[in-house]
Amino acid sequence: MVYDGKFKWIEFNMPGSDRVSVSKNEAGSSTVKNIGDWRMAAQEREQFDLTLAAEDTLDGDKTWVLEGPLREEQKAQWGKYPPEKVRMFVSQSDCMARQILFYDKDGKEFMDDQFTNVKTNQPVDPALFKYTPPDGVKINDMTGGVLPAPKEKTPKDDEKRNEE
Repeated sequence: MVYDGKFKWIEFNMPGSDRVSVSKNEAGSSTVKNIGDWRMAAQEREQFDLTLAAEDTLDGDKTWVLEGPLREEQKAQWGKYPPEKVRMFVSQSDCMARQILFYDKDGKEFMDDQFTNVKTNQPVDPALFKYTPPDGVKINDMTGGVLPAPKEKTPKDDEKRNEE
């Protein structure tokens, strides 16, 4: 996910169906400011009945593994196919999520959110927030028509998009 100050871009890499979703978020909205941090864990705790299941290591980082079923009262907000349970890996060093796995009613993993290259309290290069979707992926424009209709991409289009 990349939030450039105006738009939130999320890449979905699924077999045979790579997509990019773009939506407009107000700066400071919870869906932007809580990504990966302890508030995200708190949001998951409201939706799922989480318990400490284990400890594990991801990329050399010791994590707590929290898991549990979706709370019954939360199922409606997930739509037609809510997750049955979640498994969440939270760093012991900074309490930020490193990975969240969602499972369907058959116990099959259907979504894997990974948070990599996590750094806290570091200077940030603004170029990190410029995003260009990969060539050939379908773009789900959820901005309410703020973005122009897709056409054949040119380098000038990329420059214009990065300037916005």
